[in-house]
Amino acid sequence: MQITNVTTLETEEWSELAAHIKPVSEAEPMALYFRFTGLDTPIRSAIDPFVLACLQISMLEQETIESAGDLDPVLVDGLARGQEVQTEWFDYLTTTPIVRVSAEEKGAEAGAAATARADAVACCFSGGVDSWYSLIKNRESVTHLLLIRGFDIDLKNHRLWDETLNHARQVAEALGLRLITCETNIRSIADPRHRRWGRPFDGDFWGQCLHGAALAAVGHAASDTIGTLIVPATHTIEQFKPWGSSPALDSHWSGSRLTIVHDGCELDRVQKVFEIADHAVAIQNLRVCHNNTTELNCCRCEKCIRTMIALKLCGALHRATTFPDHHALAKLHRLDVPPHLLHHYEALLSAAEEFGNREMVHVLEVILGRRFSVERAVATGIRALRHPGRRRDPVQKAPVVRSAEKTSTKRQDAGAD
Repeated sequence: MQITNVTTLETEEWSELAAHIKPVSEAEPMALYFRFTGLDTPIRSAIDPFVLACLQISMLEQETIESAGDLDPVLVDGLARGQEVQTEWFDYLTTTPIVRVSAEEKGAEAGAAATARADAVACCFSGGVDSWYSLIKNRESVTHLLLIRGFDIDLKNHRLWDETLNHARQVAEALGLRLITCETNIRSIADPRHRRWGRPFDGDFWGQCLHGAALAAVGHAASDTIGTLIVPATHTIEQFKPWGSSPALDSHWSGSRLTIVHDGCELDRVQKVFEIADHAVAIQNLRVCHNNTTELNCCRCEKCIRTMIALKLCGALHRATTFPDHHALAKLHRLDVPPHLLHHYEALLSAAEEFGNREMVHVLEVILGRRFSVERAVATGIRALRHPGRRRDPVQKAPVVRSAEKTSTKRQDAGAD
């Protein structure tokens, strides 16, 4: 994997950092870019974001990354540790050497300038439960919101982006924060589900391996403005598993100019919903849907529905204006939940029992298979007829944890952070 032709471009509307990426299997290079609005200072030419963006896909393709620029020495050490963690987790990744140019000839003055750290603290902000919890928790220190286009929001989905951006602007204004946006094509180049090169991969490579480093790459590209980047946690310490953003991994993507902080793994998503439920701005601007539709929340997918259940339990659903359609809650007995997501419904059941909501307890016991429902049995039979032979879960390579002892150590280390 070659990274060449790193360039910057400043216009009146945005700042761009771009480079050419050329995998071994491709005859021509591809352009990878980070395009920002809202930066406090002009963007700086750097190779670090591109190495982070290409690291996991190079590990999958077993390619060496060759770059013609200077890598931050702190990041170089972190890359080695991060690779060690991920190759221990996943048998399909291999350690990839990083080829870099020595920075010894820069001189003391240039070296000091290169390691100057910006004061801004940015929180990765999709508008979801995890990001809202981390924002509210760290409200006194956060100065900027970072909203990214090209990860969960497709680059071609202009309507959803415009709606999401409008809500993010309202949030920033209401809370007195600066909003930074970044448009990037990392996912279309490096995620096997989107890219058009390299060998096939069955599974969620973005979730399992890549998205944490991709967030860090955006942070490094904006490191003249951002000195600390808060990455909201997906899982709790108790739910620890090999994942692309993890308390055992994210800090390794830090550098001398940027600190990556994995935040919020002390609470699960249901608990986080309860924590943000009394925050009016959060409830009125909540966006959890991962469907690439034109709607902020489709109110029909599993993720929307479980969030609405949590909001209903704590009495906040009627205030959640970004969830206008509640019809799906009348058909919960039919809800089809993938096995790997059932832990969310265990948490919802515990909350329903605590609130004394007997109706919701009954429904959640049906969803979890602890109570029989004719309606659910019929719905399951119809799905089986419509999709004969369909596997319940997407086909994917299971993460291989190579050392149970080392993983246990990582759990302990993560809990100590």
